[in-house]
This record gives sequence, structure tokens and C-alpha cells, in this order.
Amino acid sequence: MVGEQWIHQISTSLKYNSIKTQRTTTLKSQKKSPTNSTGKKEMKSVGQLSTNKSSSRTTQRKLEENIKALTSVTPRKKTTKTSGTTAKAKGKSTPATEFRYQNSRKLNLFPYVDTFPWFLENRKEDNKKCWFQCEDHVIKYVTRYNLYPIKDYKCLCYNQNQ
Repeated sequence: MVGEQWIHQISTSLKYNSIKTQRTTTLKSQKKSPTNSTGKKEMKSVGQLSTNKSSSRTTQRKLEENIKALTSVTPRKKTTKTSGTTAKAKGKSTPATEFRYQNSRKLNLFPYVDTFPWFLENRKEDNKKCWFQCEDHVIKYVTRYNLYPIKDYKCLCYNQNQ
């Protein structure tokens, strides 16, 4: 019984190996190359330049125009850099030049007094309350949202020694 199973396994593996080593042909390899009426093989032309003179003239002209545009010097307007200030409106002070705050000892306004000693109440957005780590952060917020002192915000700094 054991011998019959062994012979059966060998015969099936031989069949598998003979199937595995058979060569197959594909349709791609069976295609014939195109021939002309005389029976000679035709060559495909790839990437040849056209000899149309009008297109080469327009290409040359366009190239010269582009080179002229790129190499010509155009006068540029002088720009002045501003240091984060906005244009001054009539009768209003600019937020970047004017920043006001008060010292305060009210601990109920400073729940995070150790890390955020600056408090800002944004009156422009329904009395939105914000806390900041330093004065620079407060100034950045005020300039970003174009807030004006007293009218748009109230800023307090926690001070124990007051």
C-alpha cells in the first residue's frame, strides 16, 4: 500500500514537471512585421523633424521673442516694507502702533496664571476670552484681528506686586 502511494506521487509529479516545462507561444511573437507591395519590410519612422519651413520660422520667431522678453530689463516699482502696520484710517489709530493693557490681581480672570499671565477679552466676537503666555503673543493676536483698544478689546496682565 505504501509503495503504491509512493509510485502514484512520483507519476503525478512527473506529469506536473512535464506540463511546467512545455513552451508556449504568444500572439505577440506570432505577429508579422508589415511589408510593402515589393515584399520588403517597412520601417517605422519615429521622431523625425518636419521639413515645413513656415512652422520652423514661427518657432524661431517665438523663441527670439521669448529670449528678448526674458533678457530685457524692466523698471520695477520701489516697495517699502511695513513692520506689520496697517494703513491709517481717518480718526482711528492703527492697532500695531497702539497696544494698551492694565495690571490686575483678580485671580478669577487668570485660571492659568502660572503659564498664561496675559488675559484678553475680545469684544468684537461676543466677549471672547483668551489667555496668552507673553506680551508678544497678545500683540500678534491684536494685529491679526485688527483690534482697537477699549472699543474692541480689554487686555490685562497678572501682577502680584501691585
